[in-house]
Amino acid sequence: MLVTQGSISKLLEGGSESRQSVDALALARLQVEGLFLMCLLTEGSEWVDRFLRDGWKKQFIRYLLFKHETECLPRFGPNAHVPELSRLVNFARVCGVSTAQLHTVENEQTGMPLPADITKEKIPDFPTPGGVIGKIQAQTKRKMLERLHMDYTYLCSFAHGHQAANMAKLVYDTRSPERQMFTKAEIERNFSRAPRSSDGLAME
Repeated sequence: MLVTQGSISKLLEGGSESRQSVDALALARLQVEGLFLMCLLTEGSEWVDRFLRDGWKKQFIRYLLFKHETECLPRFGPNAHVPELSRLVNFARVCGVSTAQLHTVENEQTGMPLPADITKEKIPDFPTPGGVIGKIQAQTKRKMLERLHMDYTYLCSFAHGHQAANMAKLVYDTRSPERQMFTKAEIERNFSRAPRSSDGLAME
């Protein structure tokens, strides 16, 4: 989380005259996700296992997709994908992924039949922040996450083309005519309170 915090700080260096500063809110979403993640991982070691296996599954699916999209292209030789497959097989051992789970993912993604001696065994998805809340046992921790989820949803909107984000990028651009619609004090106030505002300059 410290790495992302450094990125946020760099984006904010330009202040209210930098359009890039608005993207700090999208990165702040990652920090809140990190808190949800840590709260669930500390609920029990089974969640750590599920986190690792889900991460492996996503990488393996990307490998399968890339392999099948490029297997007919001349510049990819017959052994082009062997190093990545070898890495994923080794990583599967680290993550505790069984042979049955590996073949199940391949079957679901490509239609490759399961070997005769293998029974389908799915790898469960790791829950998103909204799904984490119901998995938390401690009442106080759950209430904290319920409250933070509202802020998380707001921050997510800055990664999804929120109208306020587009407006702020215009107003924080010194070349933009829209900047002239607000006083310098209004712009500075919005910049300082943006992480806690659901309205922004669009409403002010």
